[in-house]
Amino acid sequence: MDNPDDVGNSRSRRGTSHHWSQPCDKIAHDETNTVESLSTNILTPVSIANSYMQDVKVNYSKVLQNKSWDELANMYQGIGDQELAFLKTKSEAVPGDFNSQLQNSYEKMQRLAVGIEQVTLDQALYQGSFLEHFREIETHIVKILCLLHFAMVHRNLTPSVTINKEDMPQEYRDVEGQSAAREFRDFMILDNYFKSLQNLIQVFTEFENKRGPQ
Repeated sequence: MDNPDDVGNSRSRRGTSHHWSQPCDKIAHDETNTVESLSTNILTPVSIANSYMQDVKVNYSKVLQNKSWDELANMYQGIGDQELAFLKTKSEAVPGDFNSQLQNSYEKMQRLAVGIEQVTLDQALYQGSFLEHFREIETHIVKILCLLHFAMVHRNLTPSVTINKEDMPQEYRDVEGQSAAREFRDFMILDNYFKSLQNLIQVFTEFENKRGPQ
């Protein structure tokens, strides 16, 4: 079974290709790949990212408001859109359909990559204490995107939606440094990212354990 080529080097650099559009290069098609093996490939970086987020959640919420993650989530309920508009996918994830789940997952993670990049940029601009954490999250999300793209190539699929940084409106980008609005935006992006990781684990674990044609 082949593997994606040089995932780490495909990470976005300022002034080069955006990582959500070109997460990896030189993917060779291998007829021996199955739904089960492709799902296993996807679950590897997702599980690593999920473990990392478990630690980030604890530290981030304490530094932000000296609260638990769940307390922060409850506090933000009702303040605004609990899934920021630009994070909402246009593609449909059909239960039990591997191809639609791939395309929907790829779109969702691309949208999250756009948001996380902006959070990282603001962490750098305002000298945030979680800059290195968000850089690590960027690395994780690129690896996940690469493995999703890898699976899509082997299923002869293309992205259902083209995502650009402009999909994140200026109202979410132009947020003042140490403001409550920025805290809310950053938390909601992280929370959506964490929930998406949980969903990926559930979805592709089911496919990993299935047998027979998909």
